[in-house]
Amino acid sequence: MTGKTIKHWGKRTILFPLFPLLFNIPAGAQWQNFFLTITNFRDIRTFNLNETVSLSPKLESGCQYGDVYRKKVSQNTALSISQNTAYLYLRYPYKIKNYSQILLFHTRLNSISGNNNKDQTAVNGTITGNGFDQLLMWSGTGGAGLIGFRGRYASFQNKSEISINSYPVSSDDLLNEFFLNWLQPTFGENIGVDIPTRLIEIGVWGSTPVRNHNRLRLLVNHLQFNSMFQFNYTNTSNSISLNGKRRLDLPVSIKQNQISLTLLRPDKSLNQFDITVLGTTLQYSTDNHPPILTDFKSLGEGAFHHHGISASLDYISGRHQFNGGLSASTYSGDFSIKTPVLGLYLLPISHEAEGNILKSYSLSQKIGWSGHYEIRETAMKFALDYIHSRYYFHIKGEAHLLFGLFSAPIDYPVQLDANIFDINGHIRRRFERFSLVYSFRQIIPLIKRLDDSPIRFIEEIPDRRIRHRGGQTHIINIEYLFN
Repeated sequence: MTGKTIKHWGKRTILFPLFPLLFNIPAGAQWQNFFLTITNFRDIRTFNLNETVSLSPKLESGCQYGDVYRKKVSQNTALSISQNTAYLYLRYPYKIKNYSQILLFHTRLNSISGNNNKDQTAVNGTITGNGFDQLLMWSGTGGAGLIGFRGRYASFQNKSEISINSYPVSSDDLLNEFFLNWLQPTFGENIGVDIPTRLIEIGVWGSTPVRNHNRLRLLVNHLQFNSMFQFNYTNTSNSISLNGKRRLDLPVSIKQNQISLTLLRPDKSLNQFDITVLGTTLQYSTDNHPPILTDFKSLGEGAFHHHGISASLDYISGRHQFNGGLSASTYSGDFSIKTPVLGLYLLPISHEAEGNILKSYSLSQKIGWSGHYEIRETAMKFALDYIHSRYYFHIKGEAHLLFGLFSAPIDYPVQLDANIFDINGHIRRRFERFSLVYSFRQIIPLIKRLDDSPIRFIEEIPDRRIRHRGGQTHIINIEYLFN
């Protein structure tokens, strides 16, 4: 960043319209488990030996409402994101000769909507989207050994309309003259964004008996997430060759590989011990679709890497189950970003920056409890999980500005302390072959900056009371039990 102050007429400074990023991940994945994933405690559903042999057929359908996020300013809702889901679940056990097998099919139809039109920010916009998410699982055993497979495919199409109310200005006249004043004619005041997304996940597992009725299970899972941000805007700069309808593509790819080794002890209080190793890579690139050779085809690229390990255990005592875990992660990455040719002032006007993340890591701890209760034909389950994480990031960056503009390099630590509470309940009422089920879940993330570096992602505005709500889901479904 430059050494001069950048002001935004009392509003938050946003140099690039990244508003749709807030919505794409919730719509493209099961957003309720986001914090479990980034702390290495993601629990991938499988079938164990007892489930493969003894579970009965079940058909289930239901709907889910998700209050993903709401921002309130002085008691008024300034930003909201919500998600609705309808789903169908089928579990079917069967036998072929002496082989017990079970098949599961789970399909979801999702829709998402959100806007921050009442928020007093430099960028306002809306988001709408829909898609489907399908999961297929199979497990089989011929006696002692067990093998299983899971495949997941999801596809989403989101659209966003962005309005840029104001662009940043600086107390440095040269910075305004040769950079900031050119942003508005380059990108305009309205930007349309299309965000097609696809997710593919494949996993295999197997378990074998070991001493004293214990079992050892190995799970290997691969997830790939691809999304394309397509920004459509109108250029009205002083170069006729750059004018007109323009498009910028920002493809994002996430790949994650996970290996888990689990010791299962079905007859013991210390029921399960698990060690998980995972690696995640996020890559992005750009395609500016230049109308002429004066502009750039690429506006930057980057790759970020995460490597993590976790250990967790489960302890059962009567109706109660306790779990705990520890995890550690390292982070690294390199990135570059370049403005398109903003216009002509004797020479083409363009600026760029590059940076990296190094010596970065996080430590997390997790504890949880769940309890099962029954009152006549009503079964209830309640659970509470708590995750504490401490993140240490070190960010280095340097801008390359033209026309004599000065830029001070960035070399600062960013430290975050995160406390995540996850509360959920599950109530089932049995009516002969039917069951009516209601579930709720509330996630409360409390995240605090601990460092004093000048890197600030959100500018605090005095005398403006802001509250954050969300992280809540409600599910109602009907189960049909075949026996």
